[in-house]
Amino acid sequence: MKNNIKIVDNELVIKLGGFSKITKNNFTIPINNIDGATIDKGIVSDNKGIRNPGINFKGLINGTFVKNGQKSFWNVSKKDIPIVIRLHNEKYDQLILGIDNTKIVDEINNLV
Repeated sequence: MKNNIKIVDNELVIKLGGFSKITKNNFTIPINNIDGATIDKGIVSDNKGIRNPGINFKGLINGTFVKNGQKSFWNVSKKDIPIVIRLHNEKYDQLILGIDNTKIVDEINNLV
């Protein structure tokens, strides 16, 4: 479930892949609302919290999850490289997305 992530005019533009392209709008987030990004290969095995709504079935993790008061949007499968994008002043506290191109992590962190 690869997501397309790029930076356009001081905004992070995320075009969702997989099941989310049917059920969820894409994201456009001002760079000023991003705290940073990391690759976290272990996050898909972590407790995601309460689904609200979301699915966690056969390696597919999609939807909104709430854990310890933090709201996260997930769109990743166990075979993807997971990126965690930390946010403020947005609907979600973080986005966990499956990607192909890990260079986007450095691009994000160089701008924040």
